[in-house]
Amino acid sequence: MGEQGRPATQGTCPVCGTRLVRFGRTPAHDTVDPAANTVASKATERRLAEGPKLVIVESPAKARTVGRFWAGLPGRAVGGPRP
Repeated sequence: MGEQGRPATQGTCPVCGTRLVRFGRTPAHDTVDPAANTVASKATERRLAEGPKLVIVESPAKARTVGRFWAGLPGRAVGGPRP
């Protein structure tokens, strides 16, 4: 599974030999361990290596809103004025 949690199956067309990719869960995924077969992209590795991100907003309400979007993401911080 990729970073977004979408499984995909790669293969080759038996007729013409072109590369095929099918997105979505297939019976081939039943025996595969997702943690052992997930590879992070170079962009993801670079983003994670850069360290935490900081966003400064102009109101406590905006800080709460942005904080809700970033709640599940590691290395993110939101700062705003104190009420």
